Amino acid sequence: MRRIPFIGLLAVAAAAGLTFFSCKKVTYDATFTITPTVQRVNNGVEEPRDSVVAYGFDGDTTTWKIKTFEDALNGVFTNDVSGERRSYARRADMDGGTRLTMQIASRFSVVVVCDYADSIYAWRNVQIGGNLPLLTTLVKFRPWKPAAAYPYDEIRWRMVLGRQTPDATSTDPATDATPNPGSDQTTDDTPPAAAPPFRP
Repeated sequence: MRRIPFIGLLAVAAAAGLTFFSCKKVTYDATFTITPTVQRVNNGVEEPRDSVVAYGFDGDTTTWKIKTFEDALNGVFTNDVSGERRSYARRADMDGGTRLTMQIASRFSVVVVCDYADSIYAWRNVQIGGNLPLLTTLVKFRPWKPAAAYPYDEIRWRMVLGRQTPDATSTDPATDATPNPGSDQTTDDTPPAAAPPFRP
């Protein structure tokens, strides 16, 4: 009986492993969970916020923007180049009055969260890595801030006061989402080569 050298067995195993991983399909389907909070006074306690709606759209903030409070409230996204307006691709569900949950099926998404009670909205770009089933993030509303402080960036959200036009001072919100706490999942926050870099 002919013996196969040990080195040969290692080569066969390595080839089989490469074939397995190369055939594994990369998907961008993920559950995106947002925990909204509100802080009523400076340095005050942050409380859960339930007077919010959230929407997602397949695209990125280099092209698609939230132009007005009404657009944020109704999930309308505007193409910054052509002026085309589109309705949201998905709407988040409120989970137990403390979290918003939506399904994302694209590597790049624009997400907006609107606090209709205090007329503040937050929007950002979300870029996810492949095969990450669960992503979580926070959004913090601070109605105590004076109007002159808006818009501002926090936790990669662009925070905008209602009835305010953000275009003149707005920059593109950043592009990563925080992995589920306690997991070893990470997100890819490196923009593709063709995309312009984020400018804070």
